[in-house]
Amino acid sequence: MKKVKKRILLISLAALVTMSFVACNSDNGWELETQAVTEIHEIKNDGQLMTMHTSAFNPPRSSVDELASDATYVIRALILNEKVEIIDTVTMERAEELPDNIDDAFWDSHEVITVNSIEVVEAYKGDAEPGQIMEIVQIGGRIGDIEVISYDRVQFTDGEDLFLFLNPWGYPIHPSQSVYRSPAHLKGGSALNMPPTTILENFHIDNNLILTVGDLERISLPVPDVPTLDVGQTEHILTGSENAIDIMVESNHPTWYAIARSDWLTVERTGSMLTITTEANVSPSSRTAKIFVFAGCFGADGGQRREINVTQYSENEAMT
Repeated sequence: MKKVKKRILLISLAALVTMSFVACNSDNGWELETQAVTEIHEIKNDGQLMTMHTSAFNPPRSSVDELASDATYVIRALILNEKVEIIDTVTMERAEELPDNIDDAFWDSHEVITVNSIEVVEAYKGDAEPGQIMEIVQIGGRIGDIEVISYDRVQFTDGEDLFLFLNPWGYPIHPSQSVYRSPAHLKGGSALNMPPTTILENFHIDNNLILTVGDLERISLPVPDVPTLDVGQTEHILTGSENAIDIMVESNHPTWYAIARSDWLTVERTGSMLTITTEANVSPSSRTAKIFVFAGCFGADGGQRREINVTQYSENEAMT
């Protein structure tokens, strides 16, 4: 008999709700960047059907390594089926039909959810096992004369073979970045048998992250009990022209990653190298930016964070 593990994400649609999509690095000074807020945009009631339109502000991740660090599960799975239910957010009981004579107070403790059952094919992160049946539970769907339309709900089709980045409740870390298609020729074979440079197809047209088989191999590596992280020099002063500098990062954590909070500076990881690229500074004065490098869950389980400060002079300013 296949094991069943159910992961449920609950959101209140009665108000703005902050949802803990991100378990890692919540204490990193990026709270506003890593929270998702669900908002009701419109409620319509034509006497036969009540429709609620919702969406969530959930900022995209800057790299596959950041996506993997935020995910509890990174798996390959088959979509088995889909159903819509009503859930009591207090007792956690679920039903496939609405009760009779519901009133407005009913929605203070109930949600409409769409449930996709999935069968795990391969697990790269987390305690899921091949053959295990799990559930992806998302807000939205129609049950009876109630319809909740969530603009952020990922639409799945039965039989799809997908790579998924999920949080503890089985919810995609980011609606457009967390799902990739398995190659048609793979079928029952292991994805890790493909060349590391193989690029996996994005499920969503707006996904700007490239996932390769090599990324899956790295994500699959054992995570150390105590992450280490060394970025060397933490202060960099650059000329006002375009710059590209490489920094060697030493870490025993396979999915360390960096975030740059700047519109003129970008960072990219290649193996153990972190490349910092800047635009020319055409302003009359110098400017500064911070780069945060993470290994593991900062603030928990020994996770590490390092800060790199970058100062760039103006093009018309002499370096001292």
